[in-house]
Amino acid sequence: MWAICLAIYMLVGCGSNSISSGHFVSPIGFQAAPSPLVGAWTGKSKVSTSNGLMGMAMAIAGAQLEGPSTLTLNPNGKGYLKVAKTAERPIEWSQDGTKLVLTNVAKYSAKTTPEKSDPVVATLSDDAKMMTIDLGQVTVTLAKQPGK
Repeated sequence: MWAICLAIYMLVGCGSNSISSGHFVSPIGFQAAPSPLVGAWTGKSKVSTSNGLMGMAMAIAGAQLEGPSTLTLNPNGKGYLKVAKTAERPIEWSQDGTKLVLTNVAKYSAKTTPEKSDPVVATLSDDAKMMTIDLGQVTVTLAKQPGK
């Protein structure tokens, strides 16, 4: 049994996310206890305003992108994000200190169809009960909901 544990430690410790690379991101599946971030988050999204044609396009698309939003984070590093009236979408996540790294997140802009984006970083509050996700022209502010 100890050989399996040692092998897993060596694989995790020697990978691209290892401490020796100067940057450590804890894979959700290898955490001893579930992250306190796991669970339901609710809040609202807000569209940033701009001038000119982009402002007019965002005013039209804003009705779909502004409103109640939810985020569900599961212990396995997967979850779901729903921004206002857009469809709920699957995401993957990992925690890096006071940041939450979300992948497979759609980027919301003046286009009515979200585009797949690079990883998105959510900033957690000091008490980790609030987070802000910057999705380009849309900002989502969420609060952690009490567990069941």
